[in-house]
Amino acid sequence: MAKNDLTEYAIKGYKGQFENMLPTSPVWYAYHLGKHMSITGRTMPHDVRMSRGCTIRANGLLFKHTGANKELNMQVFERIE
Repeated sequence: MAKNDLTEYAIKGYKGQFENMLPTSPVWYAYHLGKHMSITGRTMPHDVRMSRGCTIRANGLLFKHTGANKELNMQVFERIE
């Protein structure tokens, strides 16, 4: 696994396995992107890594963190590329 590969944490989020992490850290973004991908019916994340700011790459796509949905108890990401 490469130093900046966050796939392990995204898969934990996808599978719903709790991971203790610092909010807004790269691990936090990866975990919540995995959770978002599971809830929205996307395939399991792979090749996950941070990009600039609050954007993160997974499955060859670029996602931007857009906030939280308190009703669904999840962080929301928007595909931007």
